[in-house]
Amino acid sequence: MATQVAETIADDTRAIHRTQLCLAAFIDCDGLRTSARIRDLSRAGARVEASPPPPLSRPVVLSRGALTVTGQVVWRDRNRFGIRFDRAIDLMVWLPGRETARTQEDVDRAIAEIRRDLKSSGTNAMAQTEAPNLPARLAGELDYVGRMIESLRECVAGEPQIIARHSTKLPYFDQSIILLRQIAEILAAPNAEVAVNRLTDTDLHRRLTRSSF
Repeated sequence: MATQVAETIADDTRAIHRTQLCLAAFIDCDGLRTSARIRDLSRAGARVEASPPPPLSRPVVLSRGALTVTGQVVWRDRNRFGIRFDRAIDLMVWLPGRETARTQEDVDRAIAEIRRDLKSSGTNAMAQTEAPNLPARLAGELDYVGRMIESLRECVAGEPQIIARHSTKLPYFDQSIILLRQIAEILAAPNAEVAVNRLTDTDLHRRLTRSSF
């Protein structure tokens, strides 16, 4: 029966792009929330792993961060199950690294502004433009490290044993990613002081602007 339903889902979504993933998520069913991993995702549904999996044919809510979608369990196989969504999702919004992609665009834009400033500075402008821009390159490296940590976080957060053992430490992943992106933004900015001031009400802003001891 599960195989037949799975084949039906495959027929229904044959033309819809699917992406192989390992995304940390949560499943809510009948008032119970369970940590899960999204292993396969399309606009119409998902293949998910969770222990225990929700009952067959039950309505569920799949959530990842601030993103949620309702659906129904249409097949089960041990700890794996398939969800058919009640509505089509924006697949790109659910993919990992979406915030990082936007941050990278900001970094690239800032680098372009730096180069324009160098060209208009007059003295030795050509030599400055062609010289390696170390702060911008460092910003790119920090962004890359942030993406690696984000990928690791997605896999670790889907492991119930790790969550149970290190639940108080898992927020360090998010804190590290945010801090790396903030530092990258400062390094890539044409004016570091202005960039720091944009981070008002953040721990990094308070540390960077505190009075010397």
